[in-house]
Amino acid sequence: MKKEKLVKKNDHLFIEIEKELWLIDTGSPASFGTHSINIGGKDFNIPQSFMGMLDTDYIREQTKVDCAGLIGSDILNRFDFIFDLQNEEITLSTDELSMEGNYISLGNVMGCCPIAIQVEVEQNRHTFLLDTGAAISYFAGIRIDHFDSLGRFHDFHPGNGDFETDMYLVPVSIGDVKLNLRGGTLPSAMEMQIGMLGAHGIIGNELMDNRKVGYFPRRKMLVL
Repeated sequence: MKKEKLVKKNDHLFIEIEKELWLIDTGSPASFGTHSINIGGKDFNIPQSFMGMLDTDYIREQTKVDCAGLIGSDILNRFDFIFDLQNEEITLSTDELSMEGNYISLGNVMGCCPIAIQVEVEQNRHTFLLDTGAAISYFAGIRIDHFDSLGRFHDFHPGNGDFETDMYLVPVSIGDVKLNLRGGTLPSAMEMQIGMLGAHGIIGNELMDNRKVGYFPRRKMLVL
């Protein structure tokens, strides 16, 4: 078991390793960075880009944070994590971790990457994707414009570029836990992409605010 510093900057979640920040992105299938990384006592050789298209310079430009790279599910899925953003601490281990809370099952997406989660919106259950790389949550085919308006939000998506959305404060339930999340809508191309995965939205890293969260991908479990 190892503890590292966990920080949130400009709405994005980073782990600090040897005084360098790495973006934590459960929604990315692959990691990349300026150099190899040692996390949880294990060394990982990672490419400098994802399929020659995305690299650290792009992540720095979009997040406005000087980081060393991105840690995706290829590395994250090898560990158990407990996120404690209030205390700026992340615990990770190759052994099984446990914590008190509501245990919620995660489903696989396209046969891999256990990030599908059931979310209730106005008494209707939908499948969402858990994406810690997303600053806010997104709703596809679910009306949210009758909730309290929070103005406009500028965001980006690798492969789809920059976009803006109207943002609302959306009450949801995940298991027995009730949350109010900042939510927006996706450009049509992105909405189509997540629809092909059988999902109706994205739950962003705001899920980590104000609470401890256990993320145990090998056991397909989330703890709130």
